[in-house]
Amino acid sequence: MSSISGRALKRLQRSFGELSLCKSVLVIRPTGHIVRGFMFERTPYKGLFYFWRIVFPLYTQWPIIYLNYSNRLAKGDYIDLSDAEFERSIAVLVDTISSELADLRSIHDPETFLVRFGGPSIEQGYSMRMDAFDAAMTYYLMGKTEFSLNALEYLAGADLALGGVDIRKSRRALLHEMRIDPSACGRKIAELRRRTSEDLPWNRQC
Repeated sequence: MSSISGRALKRLQRSFGELSLCKSVLVIRPTGHIVRGFMFERTPYKGLFYFWRIVFPLYTQWPIIYLNYSNRLAKGDYIDLSDAEFERSIAVLVDTISSELADLRSIHDPETFLVRFGGPSIEQGYSMRMDAFDAAMTYYLMGKTEFSLNALEYLAGADLALGGVDIRKSRRALLHEMRIDPSACGRKIAELRRRTSEDLPWNRQC
C-alpha cells in the first residue's frame, strides 16, 4: 500500500468506528461470507488515486482485482492526496463514505448479495447479472440446492476452449460430486474461503 493512501485510510478510519483498516482496505465488520468496504487504486500520476466501494463474496473463484460487484466512487474522478489537497480530499471522502455505508451494510449475507446483484429472476433460479459460479455458491448457502445445481450445469456446458480450462474442469468436477453428495458444495465453499482469505490484502485478524 502506498504510504500516501495508507495515511489517508488511517485518517478515514478514525472517522468511522465500524470500519477496520486491514492493510489496504477499510472493511465493514463483521465480514461473514461477503466482504464490503473501501480501497484506493493507484494511478500513473503521483498523489492521484481512484477510490472504490468494494463488494465480493469470499467464495468466489476469481481474484478480487476483477471487482465484479464494485464500483469507483466520486463519479470516477481522481482523488488528490497531495499535501496541498490532502485535507480537502479527506473531507470529501468522509462525506462519500457516509453516503455509502447504509447501503453497503444492507448487503450482509448471501441472500442480500443475490438480491442486489442477481437480477429480476433470482426467485426462478436465474441470476444473469452475476458470475454463474458465484450464483451457484450463493444459492447453495441459501438452501436452494436445485438452483445451485442448475447454475453449475449451465457452466458445465461452456466450451473449455474459451479460457480458464482448469477452473472450468473444477466446476464440472464439483457438479459431479454434488449430484452424488450435495454437501460437496459446502466443502468447496470452505476451501474457497480459506484460499481467498490467504490471498486477501489484509490479515485474517482484521
